[in-house]
Amino acid sequence: MVNRYNPRRRLRRRLHEKKRAKDLISSLPDEILLHIISFTPTKFAIRTSLLSKRWRYIWCDTPSLSFSNCRQRPASIEKTQMCYTAPKMKYFRLKNNLKNNNYYIKKWITFAMSRNVVNLSLEVYGTGFEIPASFFINSSIKQLNIHLASSYNHCLVSWPSLKKLSLRLCRFRYGSIAKLLSGCPNLECLTLYSCKDIKADFPQLQAMVLEMLEKLQNVEKLTFGGNFLQILSLAEVRGVPFPMLKVKTLILETVIFQYVIPGIERLLQNSFELKKLMVRARDCNTIPGSYLTNYLDSLGLDPNICWRSEDGKVILNKSHRNIETKHVTSFIEFMLKNTKSLDQMVVQLDERYISLKFKDLVQTLPNNNNVSIALSTKPMILGEW
Repeated sequence: MVNRYNPRRRLRRRLHEKKRAKDLISSLPDEILLHIISFTPTKFAIRTSLLSKRWRYIWCDTPSLSFSNCRQRPASIEKTQMCYTAPKMKYFRLKNNLKNNNYYIKKWITFAMSRNVVNLSLEVYGTGFEIPASFFINSSIKQLNIHLASSYNHCLVSWPSLKKLSLRLCRFRYGSIAKLLSGCPNLECLTLYSCKDIKADFPQLQAMVLEMLEKLQNVEKLTFGGNFLQILSLAEVRGVPFPMLKVKTLILETVIFQYVIPGIERLLQNSFELKKLMVRARDCNTIPGSYLTNYLDSLGLDPNICWRSEDGKVILNKSHRNIETKHVTSFIEFMLKNTKSLDQMVVQLDERYISLKFKDLVQTLPNNNNVSIALSTKPMILGEW
């Protein structure tokens, strides 16, 4: 008679079940496995080729590659690129220090471009790196992020599909930014972080900003950044008419200083239906005050008068570094005065304002029974209002 409860048989069955459970992932279709490993750094994705024969070439077809602070020998780069078989690359990210990695970085940039990359992020730390000329001619790239302390002076640029461009620490010689943008006929979003030697065409920027504002007339929730508000301020100083807005919730992400006052004042006055106002007073991308002052000087305008509010009573500083309690108080009073239907106001202060004594600040705020005012040093979402 066969013993159905044989311990050895039971053990073999358990081992078989465990082995089968371990292989459940391997039994998934290639498309799902590729999707899984696309979320891991490429160096780990490549290591999956050691798991089994089933995994040996899975990573080779992943549409995304990401290398961060990893050094490869030339032979290793050649081998990796030879194994990679995906015909089109959706995303490629390269983050590395330039020191002793010049060959490695250029090799990967050229390779990504040859695979018709759609979304490219290039972060190179160090100076003196020259981007290959082939980088500037590509018909497939749609989103590009460049973080590179280097000068740009290429004459020929052709990125016909590019829609989103972000540049950080780049330097542009005279006229080179215009040449760069002329090669991006379908560009929808341009972001510049700490880029030097760019000469701003303020009249053109004003026209673009006001045209954008006009298209947003019926939007009920809007968020504006500091540089946008500065351009609005220039337009207001020059007497350019503003459209009326139906916005009900307005978020302003700006430094508290004089260069945003005229724009905010007109924005609030033209928003009759505004109910909720949030100010995220934080360090953000702003146009240097000296640029704005020089522009007003060229028009024969007095900067000391132009940056004042209509009643001239707002007390604000020229620098975003020297913030005092009186500046915050004056700013809040100014906003309350220019809103008629406001119910709630939130002023969110970052670490720059920690030195301010909140008790003293609260005591100096104006009394307004119709508006609830909240001061915060922590990020708040709309649902918390």
